[in-house]
Amino acid sequence: MKIIFLLFSLLFSILTFAQQDTLGKTRYTPEFRFKTGIFMSFEEFQHNEPSIINFRIKKKGNFNDGIIFEYKCEDDSNLWCETENCWGYSENGNVYISQKFANKYFRIQIIGALIHYIRFDGYDYRDMGYSYNYYMQTTAVPRFNEFFLDFDTGNSYLFTYKIFSEFLKNKDEELYKKLMNTKKKKKIYTHFLFKYNEKHPIYF
Repeated sequence: MKIIFLLFSLLFSILTFAQQDTLGKTRYTPEFRFKTGIFMSFEEFQHNEPSIINFRIKKKGNFNDGIIFEYKCEDDSNLWCETENCWGYSENGNVYISQKFANKYFRIQIIGALIHYIRFDGYDYRDMGYSYNYYMQTTAVPRFNEFFLDFDTGNSYLFTYKIFSEFLKNKDEELYKKLMNTKKKKKIYTHFLFKYNEKHPIYF
């Protein structure tokens, strides 16, 4: 009996070590805090290794002008360099993704195997009718769209029922079948994004 117990303990230790050795990382939970810094690429975010650590945020002008980043130059001049072209940045444990428009960054609210975020895609200009002097008046209405990003590939997709269900069909047939068998699936498909993240944990 003692031999069986020792063999079981040894097997458990080997499996535990193998898991730690394979992953060597921390499983993501909402309590996970990302390293502070600028992610110049998605790959840097994927590994939680920002290439720029010492930085500060500078507003370009008003809100509509967005922001730029200043960081200590790599030479010995002790000067600050600027960059605008980056994937995103992390501050106080939160991650902000580039909007690819007007140097704006929005905080990512849902992080997992599928990352959900809102993107500002510019303005729609709508006619408001003619003014008293017969000039057509227009107004600028901000245009926002929902996207989801595949953590494995870095590819982003417009978050619609049609696109998301096709993604599930190719990535997780089991969840796809459950979605297809769900009533009002076009109204609750967001729920399956959370299910996907629960089923496919990510590690940093």
